[in-house]
Amino acid sequence: MSRTPPPPCGPGRRTVLRTMVGTAVTGVASLAAGGSLAGCGLRLDVPPPPAPTPTRRRAVDEALLLGAVTTTRRVAADAEALVRAGSAGERTPAVAQLLRTQDHVLTGRLTNAGVPTAEIDAVVAASASAAPSGTSSATSPTSASGSALGPASTASDKLDSPGTTGVPVSGGAAAPKDDAELAAWLAAVPATDWAMVSGAQDAATRALLTCALTARLACAGRLGVVVDTPAPSPLRAQLVELTQPLVYAFEVVAAQSTGAQRRRAVDTLARLRELESENVADTPASPTGWALPFPVTSTAEAARLARQVLTTALAAVPTLSGEVRSAPGTGAESSAPATPTASATSPSRPSGPPDAASLDDLARWGSRVALLAQTWGTALQPFTGMRP
Repeated sequence: MSRTPPPPCGPGRRTVLRTMVGTAVTGVASLAAGGSLAGCGLRLDVPPPPAPTPTRRRAVDEALLLGAVTTTRRVAADAEALVRAGSAGERTPAVAQLLRTQDHVLTGRLTNAGVPTAEIDAVVAASASAAPSGTSSATSPTSASGSALGPASTASDKLDSPGTTGVPVSGGAAAPKDDAELAAWLAAVPATDWAMVSGAQDAATRALLTCALTARLACAGRLGVVVDTPAPSPLRAQLVELTQPLVYAFEVVAAQSTGAQRRRAVDTLARLRELESENVADTPASPTGWALPFPVTSTAEAARLARQVLTTALAAVPTLSGEVRSAPGTGAESSAPATPTASATSPSRPSGPPDAASLDDLARWGSRVALLAQTWGTALQPFTGMRP
């Protein structure tokens, strides 16, 4: 006799599971419709806040370089406009090209440091739009703003947003009408500019801008402005040490040259003696001897010597402007390399980075040497003394 199994005493396991799942889904849907998870303090109908926008870290000497780009771009455009209008002489196209190259290099320095091109262009545009109305055509950008570099000395404190670098109104001054006005602007580098360059955080920035301003002074000289020797600076003794070997070298060049080359050598020698006289008059230098880098017994070797000693001397512009000299007695070596025209070390070298007066002195000296080098086949460089 078979026995019938007893009926279950409650719902089966599968029924229970189905009921639990259904209840959970219904509960979540109800909470979503209600708009809140009271137990968690969350609202499902509110989107999450956006991630914070990362703040760009400012580049070293960004304000200083932005000001240099602003002014360089403006004066390059002015020089190019003179050429297009037919108001320029035969030397102005090369000056315009040099200034445009400076603009490209300085802009590249900023973009390589992470500064967006849009920010650079915005600063340049803001400077141009800030121009005062009614500016006289005889007013240079320098005289309108008191600066040939652009930013005020406190510009680094005004970099919280694009277009607020403290660039003054130099970009809006009237464009030069001819080569004479362009040359006058290029020659006008006020002491405030040299103070800003001297105060650069990075020695490479200081050297780059010193070489750029040296090239501008050389361009002014190329267009007819006489670049004078300024008041003596702490760097004057070193400039004498660089000039005297040049005088000696060109005495040899003149002696070993004939014809037109001899006449050119005699003229260069006279200009170097004038430069030496202006410098030594304020800072007597100790007499010393100099050795030529190679024997000179022919006209070709004399021309080679002329080019080499002038090029070597110009290399002192980035070296002396960018180095930080140690105080006497510390045992630290100078960063200036030994050259055939100057000693590598000198007891007259001041300690610390060069000050504004020293940079002005160095740039004016370098511009005059660069003009002499041009007569021997060395073209003016956008950054005097730096390798292309």
